[in-house]
Formats: sequence, C-alpha cells, structure tokens
Amino acid sequence: MAVPSHIMSCGVFFMFFFLSTVISTNHACNKADHNSLWSSFDVPSSALNWSSSDCCHWEGITCDKDGRVTHLLLPSKRLQGSVSRSLGNLTHLSHLNLSHNQLLVLWKLDSFCP
Repeated sequence: MAVPSHIMSCGVFFMFFFLSTVISTNHACNKADHNSLWSSFDVPSSALNWSSSDCCHWEGITCDKDGRVTHLLLPSKRLQGSVSRSLGNLTHLSHLNLSHNQLLVLWKLDSFCP
C-alpha cells in the first residue's frame, strides 16, 4: 500500500525537526558560573554583549556539555574597569584571554598559574 505524499513529507519534516533539536541541544549555563561571571567584571554592561540569560551564549564564553564555563576570551574589547576574585570561582575555566584591555586586577592570579 502506497503512503500518500503529504503524509510522507510530514513524517520527513517531523524526523528532521526531532533530529535537529536533539543534535543542537545546548546545556544551559551553570548557575554558579553565571553568577561568577556577572560579579567578575566591574565594567559597563554595554561593553559586553551579555544580554542572554544563558551565559553559554554570551560573547567570549564557551561552555562544556555540562554548562560549565571553560573559555573566557575577551581580547581587545576595550574593556575598562576591574576584575574581581570571583573569576577564580570558574573551576572549569581552562582558557582565559583578557589581553589588550584596560582591566585592573588587584589580586594574585595564583589560581590560574600552576
């Protein structure tokens, strides 16, 4: 028995939608990492494109599959202000680049240097 073409195309569409949803599912940003990022920088919020509620979608931020921040890459963003100790709370951070900005760090970066 032949399947009508409109049923077949609906089935193909549903399968495509389902697979694309499963494949592109991003894990949401870890709440502790989100809070640490927000409190790490004393810079105007307009300087950072961090408007989404999910920090894994913020400019310069990369997260792992568990939603933990692994990369913080904001070189040459003309950021001015200070960086607080809460940056050290990003326990899964493996790459940090804040070069070519005017940021003041008033604490030792021992936690980032072996």
